[in-house]
Amino acid sequence: MTYRQVPEASIYELDPGRSSISFVTRHLFGSAKVTGSFDLNHGRIEVGLPATTSKVHAEADATSFRTKIKLRDKIVRSAMLLDAEKHPSLTFQSTEVRLEDGQWVLKGDLTVRGKTAPVEFAVTEAKTTRDGLSLHAEGVVDRYAHGITAGKGFAARRLKLDLAVHAVKVVS
Repeated sequence: MTYRQVPEASIYELDPGRSSISFVTRHLFGSAKVTGSFDLNHGRIEVGLPATTSKVHAEADATSFRTKIKLRDKIVRSAMLLDAEKHPSLTFQSTEVRLEDGQWVLKGDLTVRGKTAPVEFAVTEAKTTRDGLSLHAEGVVDRYAHGITAGKGFAARRLKLDLAVHAVKVVS
């Protein structure tokens, strides 16, 4: 199945154990790369006919933010940035699915730290699996759009998200 094809119209539950949310950003005034990840809590994909009526909802765990530096992780999870204690979830709700220049695009609202802003993900791969479907998507999140402005210069404004999602078909 190519990314232009559409999986079977059905409901699929995201499988957190076989899914990942990773990111790449910069710090130290853009001089160094930072990679890290979040854990997916749960989510659902409703593939519709036509595909443009499909819907996605997903929730990630803000307290699971991790890079390879524990002190940085603690600071990012703190009230200064993610405020994960008060806002333990990052949520995505799709608002549009469209085919653009031969590639599926998923547009939606991302809520971080209680503030919602639009985001788009390009679906770079979609394939059926024995028990559901597997998707890969990429997008860029502007942390300032979510009111996370502390650390200007030290931490980049944008994060590139890489989503590798496995979803299991719900049997009705």
